[in-house]
Amino acid sequence: MDEWLKFLFICSLCLGAWTSVNLWVNHAGPKKVRQFTGVFVLVLLVPPLVGYLQLISAEIPAFFSFVRSTLTWWYGPLMYFIAREMLLLPNTPRGIANHVCAVCGLFVVTQLLSSAIPYGYFVIVTAVVAAYCTLAGYTLVKNASRLRRLNSSYRKSTFYWLQYLLAGLLLLCAMDIGVLVALHSHVHLDFLVLNSIACVFAIYVNGIVLFTLIKPALFELDDAQTIEHVQTNTGEQYKIIEVAADESTAAKNNVRYLELSDQVATTLINTLAIIMETDKPHLEPDENLTSMAGRLGITTHMFSELLNVHLNTNFYDWMNSYRFKAALLLLQNQTVNYSVTDIAFQAGFNNRNSFYRVFKDNLGITPAQYRKQYKAEFQKQA
Repeated sequence: MDEWLKFLFICSLCLGAWTSVNLWVNHAGPKKVRQFTGVFVLVLLVPPLVGYLQLISAEIPAFFSFVRSTLTWWYGPLMYFIAREMLLLPNTPRGIANHVCAVCGLFVVTQLLSSAIPYGYFVIVTAVVAAYCTLAGYTLVKNASRLRRLNSSYRKSTFYWLQYLLAGLLLLCAMDIGVLVALHSHVHLDFLVLNSIACVFAIYVNGIVLFTLIKPALFELDDAQTIEHVQTNTGEQYKIIEVAADESTAAKNNVRYLELSDQVATTLINTLAIIMETDKPHLEPDENLTSMAGRLGITTHMFSELLNVHLNTNFYDWMNSYRFKAALLLLQNQTVNYSVTDIAFQAGFNNRNSFYRVFKDNLGITPAQYRKQYKAEFQKQA
């Protein structure tokens, strides 16, 4: 039995090390996603290492024992950061530093007060885990529409698979809290068994990472398959599967009389350009005619007039023009090899079919063809 456990621990360590190296060397996938996932993978190397040292009766270095005993403190913040990355919410260095400092401060306070307050360590670490689980849950609920879009239209994207990492972190939190409860209840625990469970979980996480971040092409349709998928049987070249709330709203607000003078319209257009540059509302899939009018402080009717009369476009085409430009920048990125699905999701398109339709309408080629052409031109200039 011990030999099988040694084999399990060694496999977990080797797979984790291989995954970590690939996350650093391979530029596939969003950078921050790779960074947070890399931290997660490194953290999961500790339990199999400690378990292996226990089996060979070696003395476990104090550093590894300390890290293993403090992992529970970091599962919560990591869960919160991954949830934000999954939903395309920014994780700024300052924000991350604030959370790290807060957790470190609470850990130090707990160590100082643990001897003076009965069950102080258990209460505080449980409170920290519960607080971050609640914060991550609130983030998911607050951005439920984006989460639904991810699950309905982007099931092959890197961001979709982060949900499995979140679920794993939640299970780890529950397991560690259960261990703490058992220890305070004076229940005997076999830590070798617990490390074995953590080892199996580490293999599960590494498998997800390798098959999503490292090899996203396995989950990608090629251009020919995508075009065939979105072709209709009525002779149309493309079929858009899109939530048409914005278009129906615009139809109901057809301009019946003009409210905006040319001077006011020019001022609003300049303000609108600043809003699009700074707030980037086109990256929000739920942005609609009403919400954009609210950003400008005008009525929906006036905003519809601004688009239809003064910009000679409609809301759908105008919003997708910004999303198209955002997608071009991601395709032109020579340092990170985003998958086409990830680019469509990050650019704010409601689904991949719409992304291909807009791309073909603007350039007459597919995103993959554009990236190949751009890369060839970039290499010639270099």
